[in-house]
Amino acid sequence: MHSSVSTFKVGDYVVGEQLGRGAFGQVHKAYSIYQDPVRICAAKKLSAESDYQMTGAIKELNILENLKPHQHIAKFIEHKVLYTPSHNCIWLFLEFCDGGTLGDYVFRNPRDVPAKRQLAFQLADAVAFLHDQHIVHRDLKPQNLMIKDGTDFPILKVVDFGLATVCSRLDPTKVHDYFSGSLGGTLFYVAPEVLSAGQNWTTAVDVFSMGLLFWAMFDNLNACSNTDLEPYLAPFVKSPTGAGYNYSEPIGQVLARGGSVDHNEVMRNDPQRRNLVFTMIDPDYKNRPTASEVFNNLKMIEDGYTGYTDTEDRNDLDESYQHGNVDRSPSVDTIQNEHKNACCQIFSTIFLSLLYCLIQLMKAVVLLIITIPFILVVILNVLLALYVFFFYLCCSDSECLAYVVKFKMVPPAFEHYKNVCSRVVNFQKSFPPCS
Repeated sequence: MHSSVSTFKVGDYVVGEQLGRGAFGQVHKAYSIYQDPVRICAAKKLSAESDYQMTGAIKELNILENLKPHQHIAKFIEHKVLYTPSHNCIWLFLEFCDGGTLGDYVFRNPRDVPAKRQLAFQLADAVAFLHDQHIVHRDLKPQNLMIKDGTDFPILKVVDFGLATVCSRLDPTKVHDYFSGSLGGTLFYVAPEVLSAGQNWTTAVDVFSMGLLFWAMFDNLNACSNTDLEPYLAPFVKSPTGAGYNYSEPIGQVLARGGSVDHNEVMRNDPQRRNLVFTMIDPDYKNRPTASEVFNNLKMIEDGYTGYTDTEDRNDLDESYQHGNVDRSPSVDTIQNEHKNACCQIFSTIFLSLLYCLIQLMKAVVLLIITIPFILVVILNVLLALYVFFFYLCCSDSECLAYVVKFKMVPPAFEHYKNVCSRVVNFQKSFPPCS
């Protein structure tokens, strides 16, 4: 830390330089005191007006802190509550990301399409996870999507998830003003149903914002935000009202007033993802796919498919989007690749089945070869025993027994039976014949 930067202590952390400021509070860089190595994190300060508001906010924070970890969700480390005579505040300590925002990364790497595809996957995965945990982010935008460097591909981290809910406990009016744009909040990613019907916060608002983020990423769009003239990653349309040459109208605002977006002006080099984006920003939130369906569709596109999941029929798009005439049929190369993959799978299945049958047959033959000698020995013993036993019972005089002894077909290996018969004959000869 530089000595010129003023620092102060909050619990087990030293809070240093300010990284940014938003409608809901300031963001600082912070350092843990008692950990080795020192952990760097992001600290956000939220103000509270009353104990009642503080209690509701802390309840929401406890839920966020107990959220199971996810690789594309910034870890919520802990919170500290500070009570002072002048005001009360909550300090949030979050995982620190050193790669800047999503907008910073896209503007630095405008041609890195593979990285953008990875970021789209990561964003859909993170939002689907939040929705599975019954959390609606409500404020997906480039500033709340941080990048962590240090790998072959950038790692996206979603921040400020659930923060809108926490802040609504502290100051509901400020949250409403923020999303209506009167507090300086950006409207570039706000869904039309929020602008027209008020606080209609379903998971569909996150899907809408995500669709616009995909559009802005792949087309490298930048607009001027409401608060400054610096480049801002966002899709927009030129205002038809003539309210200034550089005025960029947010897409949600266009759709809320019944306007439409020219299909042909969106993601010209990527018609498959363009088609997905237009389902995500459908003016009717009921027609939008879920975040999980978006993730699955992205995967299908990467794997060479162009269809949608069978959960919902995506063919019935709004009339304002139909004039784009996007070709949804797979290309010739895609069909050929699918046929090749199918043939390979069939051949592999047949080959493995034949190999399995051959192995089982060989095992049976080996087992049979091993057991045949034992079976033959048992059979010969049984036959010999029956043979001798039969003649012993049926022949009652010495001539029959002598015949058995002299019978040439008795195997030499069974000399014991012959000796028994010989002793019986000799014993009978020792007595004189009966007159």
